[in-house]
Amino acid sequence: MAKHELHLKLKGVVPPVVLPLDPGQEIDESGLRRETRFLLDAGVDALLVNGATGEGALLTPEESRRVCEVVVEEAGGRVPVIAGVIADSTRQAIHLGRLAREAGASALLVPPVHFLNLPSRAGLVGYFRDIGREVGLPLVLYNVIPHLNLSPDLCLELAALPEVVAIKQSNDNFHELADLLRRAAGRITVLTAIEDLLFPSLLLGSPGMVVAIAALLPDLCVDLYQAVQAGDLPAARRLHERILPVVRAVFVDENFPATIKAGLAMRGRPVGPPRSPLTPVPRDVEDRIRRSLVEAGVLPAD
Repeated sequence: MAKHELHLKLKGVVPPVVLPLDPGQEIDESGLRRETRFLLDAGVDALLVNGATGEGALLTPEESRRVCEVVVEEAGGRVPVIAGVIADSTRQAIHLGRLAREAGASALLVPPVHFLNLPSRAGLVGYFRDIGREVGLPLVLYNVIPHLNLSPDLCLELAALPEVVAIKQSNDNFHELADLLRRAAGRITVLTAIEDLLFPSLLLGSPGMVVAIAALLPDLCVDLYQAVQAGDLPAARRLHERILPVVRAVFVDENFPATIKAGLAMRGRPVGPPRSPLTPVPRDVEDRIRRSLVEAGVLPAD
């Protein structure tokens, strides 16, 4: 079986679409459409739904399908829509993947199982193989689970699977990103998700980013990507220095992505509360996020 062609299009800036909720914690579909339009108008290259920033693990299967369906409808074929599949068993992952396919997703973003039932290496390979075979969509590996790291060697083994076309390198290990970019060239697309090192990731040769900060700062992320592509490294460095304080402010050890939602409200894009058991951020965290957005130049100083 030939490789899917989607990997040729996976580049540039791929933001997650956050999950707008009403006060009763139900999905706000009008807000979801509004966020989708905003990101498209910012010039992004693809969209991600139902990932960590989109609170995908907190959705029912039916809700995950509807979120994907709404974003696909609103995107109208302008960019691919990638659907996150956050599951703890092969059967569950295949079910979620089929729902995403029915909703019109172009590909799946699949992490290893995230609970503490730890599969062997053979089990992990079988997990991705079976999802790809049964769902029939291209797979983007999501390297984010600390206790099930997808090493460069394992990624190269997984790259032999027909459906595996890319990896989102989210484990904050820049050394492994460098190894992947060197060793995986021509086999799979290596997308950076190391939020505070986007600039050097692009310089090393990553063709794009799949990052939560692009939900909050799509304009700056698109400008950074375009500056690197144009070879304007001084401009890219300045953009990196604007983005970095915001990354530091919103990435905390608990309650993520409530911080992203707080920042969106400050930028005039309110999306409601996070879904329980997440809670709105406290005042001191709000103040920190606001200061970072001022420093980034996207909010006026008080």
